[in-house]
Amino acid sequence: MSNEFGIFIKEKRNKRSLNVRTLAKLTGKSISYISSIETGQRSAPSDEVLEKLAEVLCLNSRDKARMFDLAAKTKSKPTVAADLVTYINENELVHDVLRFSKEREVEASDWQSFMNMIKNKY
Repeated sequence: MSNEFGIFIKEKRNKRSLNVRTLAKLTGKSISYISSIETGQRSAPSDEVLEKLAEVLCLNSRDKARMFDLAAKTKSKPTVAADLVTYINENELVHDVLRFSKEREVEASDWQSFMNMIKNKY
């Protein structure tokens, strides 16, 4: 299992000048729990704990999204970041586009073109 998630959390904790004990206290988790996440011995926590980590670590929207993506990669079963699941479920068109794309095996180059178009617009 990759430890990108744990490294990310540790870097953000250090950036905020927090030690493990303080992060544990602020998130309501044990020191060993936080340490095992940072060292990659434990997969990412629940969405509720991820939200608390984002708050305590003062993550901006981009870093929060990155955290959720990295968290999803730590799970033993393939999964999508929880914030994306909610977005897909709340937007029928997004769901339909993804389903259509999967069924038609849309190529990465087409997705890249789509991404470039969206980035240029926003």
